Amino acid sequence: MHLLPLVSTEQIRQWDHETIHKQGVPSLQLMEQAALAFVRAFQKREVEKKGEVWVFAGMGNNGGDGLAIARLLRQCGYRVRVWILKIKETGSPDFETNLARWQRMQTTTFIRSEEDFPAIPDDAVVVDALFGTGLSRPLDGLPAALVQHLNAHARRIVAVDVPSGLLPQQLPQSDSVVRAHLTITFQLPKLCFVLQDFAPYIGEWEVVDIGLSPAYLPVILKESREYLLTAAWARNTYKPRERFAHKGTYGHALLWCGSKGKMGAAILCARACLRAGVGLLTVHAPACGYVPLQTAVPEAMVSVDEQEECLSSLPDLLPYVAIGAGPGIGQQEETLHALQELLVRATCPLVLDADALNLIAAHPELKKYIPVHSILTPHPKEFERLLGYRWQHEFELLDSLRAFAKQHQVYVILKRAYSIIACPGGDLFFNTAGNAGLAKGGSGDVLTGIITALLAQGYSPKEAACLGVYWHATAADEAVKRQALSTLLPTDVVESLGAVSWIHSHMKYV
Repeated sequence: MHLLPLVSTEQIRQWDHETIHKQGVPSLQLMEQAALAFVRAFQKREVEKKGEVWVFAGMGNNGGDGLAIARLLRQCGYRVRVWILKIKETGSPDFETNLARWQRMQTTTFIRSEEDFPAIPDDAVVVDALFGTGLSRPLDGLPAALVQHLNAHARRIVAVDVPSGLLPQQLPQSDSVVRAHLTITFQLPKLCFVLQDFAPYIGEWEVVDIGLSPAYLPVILKESREYLLTAAWARNTYKPRERFAHKGTYGHALLWCGSKGKMGAAILCARACLRAGVGLLTVHAPACGYVPLQTAVPEAMVSVDEQEECLSSLPDLLPYVAIGAGPGIGQQEETLHALQELLVRATCPLVLDADALNLIAAHPELKKYIPVHSILTPHPKEFERLLGYRWQHEFELLDSLRAFAKQHQVYVILKRAYSIIACPGGDLFFNTAGNAGLAKGGSGDVLTGIITALLAQGYSPKEAACLGVYWHATAADEAVKRQALSTLLPTDVVESLGAVSWIHSHMKYV
């Protein structure tokens, strides 16, 4: 499967429990494994050892992790200082063991009041090990004040597992949450790591394997409803070309797109569709698009609409196994009526984007005609129009995506920095690949072309939606190796579709 489940803190705690009590791994050994994994990741990112590493530890197991990390970093040649937030007499047993180990090497400073807060040098790297996933309420008092001090004065903060004060199942409500620049988290990413409301606190993040029992992973996978797309999953899902295949093997797709002044959208979409492997492609466009399409995309056939400047009709739909509609079509009355006819007549799932979505949002009665298992690709504003309301926070957004996909039995791709694919059955897939170079007009047209091509080649709608999003994003990551983020163009993404690393092992015939 190769998908990464996005887990809750309760799932991770249960996995810890299974590893310790059923697999016989002592908790102290597991803490050491976690610290070693953290240090290895830390070393790769903090290669230079010019400044000191200042570890701020609580008295629970997250603090125990921090003390073990401090000891291992010191053994690796880093200059390390440790501060303990002293809020009770004794800490957890594993914390006390690691405290004793540290104190045999170096002295420790205890923080008992705000007067004990240290002045943090500009070149120090702060390791935040104050509070972990066991926190059940927002911080207050001395812990909150210390977090605010770190946020105000530390130039770089690396959090252990989760930033202190963060409640992964609740929105951050106060300024008493560490604003980490990097979070090195254990075993699996948490759902909050891919939600925009949490980004200012988590910063960059990296997952490290701490050796939790692999026997429990199937339980996690079965329980999870949120997943992260990975290169391993994409490599496993992508279908290599067959040696004796012909153009009919890979489907005949129709793109219904373009209008006067927006034929670029149709051209981008068509180029992406062809580059993503469709066997045959027809573009139905207004008459004004005939010459541009035949010139810019000679590999595509063109079906000419009876209208000069906008779409007003459909070709015979029988030859097509996949249809993409919406890029650059505008919102004219004739186009609205033709879109309704498309929704009613289509016998295969559609890929609906751009003005197709805006027309449906403006005429909600069209929703009931959307073919089952179609793929909708709205950006946040378009999805807001489809819903008819604006969500208040990220968790409400996830609920809205699930509800819309289930109600209309469609797949919804919410296009944003970490795009979300919502499935009719309730599962959510998140994509963290890609870059800000995609924040440019035409990127969505490219995505529509890719997904339409995948549908035409026989991928299921879920595979086409997820693989299309991931392929689009990783092509942008490949393209930006030769461009700055600001200079990246959608055409660069199209030209980089064949260069993504996960596809190379499939270049040979089966």
